[in-house]
Formats: sequence, structure tokens, C-alpha cells
Amino acid sequence: WQRDGASGRYLALESSCNLASNNADGNVEIFRYDTNGSGTWRQVTTTAVTPTCSGGSGSETILNFRPTLDSSGRYLLFVSNAQLVGSSNALCDSYQVFSYDANGSGTLTQLTTAAISPRYLDVSLNANGNDYAYERLNTSTGFSEIGRRQRTTAATDVQVFQGVLGATNVLIGLDGTTPVLDFLAADDPLGSNADFNFEVFYARGP
Repeated sequence: WQRDGASGRYLALESSCNLASNNADGNVEIFRYDTNGSGTWRQVTTTAVTPTCSGGSGSETILNFRPTLDSSGRYLLFVSNAQLVGSSNALCDSYQVFSYDANGSGTLTQLTTAAISPRYLDVSLNANGNDYAYERLNTSTGFSEIGRRQRTTAATDVQVFQGVLGATNVLIGLDGTTPVLDFLAADDPLGSNADFNFEVFYARGP
């Protein structure tokens, strides 16, 4: 779970509970909580536990995970393998990044293209609600990849790291307008991690 980056009024979390009275099947869904006043729950995703995959290839367990909020609590990003926006994520094993705009009744948007590879595993939204960092697995090569893009501009993908031993826990900040990413990795991209322990790495720009 995560709170917004300003007052802490809003929380985002994943849960199998029936928090907004719309999750009777107990699947893990994304929720947003407003702590103001009496407090209100908003269910961001509503998915079946094991839907049928496209192409007659059987079924898979639906997962919704890694919610992240901007500073105002308006924008919430997360990863899911569900078909949340029509049939735009209809492939099996297609884990993509989705955006939820809490204004009004709420709007869901799929930010990354549906494909089996790469498979997104984590996402971190900057306080500005636009820049975000991602962790993904390229299942074609076996590489872990760390990169960034912008919510409002689909073609802004910049990959800053690729490694075979794994990378995780990516965070994004801005130094003025320059993106700064921090993450953990067990690889040795700088020639200073010969024992291949997980260490903290820092990528600035471009």
C-alpha cells in the first residue's frame, strides 16, 4: 500500500477484502481510501478471479498489484494482467501498466501496450502525476529492465538499466526537470559489485 505524497489523505492498496461492497469473489483488487471525514473506499479494479484467456488458451489467475499515487491522490498507477479497458489487454500473461484518474467517477487507461513480453512487475509514480518509473522482465531475453516514461506521452520510454541477475524497488524523483531513478540490482553495471549482492543504484537523466 502507499499514501499520497502530500498530506497523506489518500491511500492506495491491494486487497482481497470486500472494502467497497463490490468484491464478493475475494479477488485481489486495487482500492483507494480517502481518510478525510468519515473516510470512503473506492474500488479501482473489478476483475474475475480466473477469466478465460483470448485465443482459447485456457484461463489464468488475475493479479492487480503495486499501486502508486501522485502527491494529490488524483492519479493512481498499478500493474495488472486483467482486461480492464475493453479487450486492450486480452493476451494471457500480459502484465501491463494502468492509470486511474480519480476525478469524477474515475477513468481507467492502459498505458503500456498489450504483449506477453515485456512483463511489467513494478511501477513508481512521481509526485507530479506524470513521470513514472517501471521494472519489467523481458521474457524473450531474460533481462530485468528499469526505465521511465510519462503518463501523458506514450512514446517517452527511456530504459536506464538492463541486467540478468535482477533489479527491483525502483523509485523516481525529479531534480528540476531531470528524472532521477533509484533501484536495487544484483548486477555489476559499473564494475563495482563483483560479489553480485543487491546494491542501490542511481540513474540521472537523460
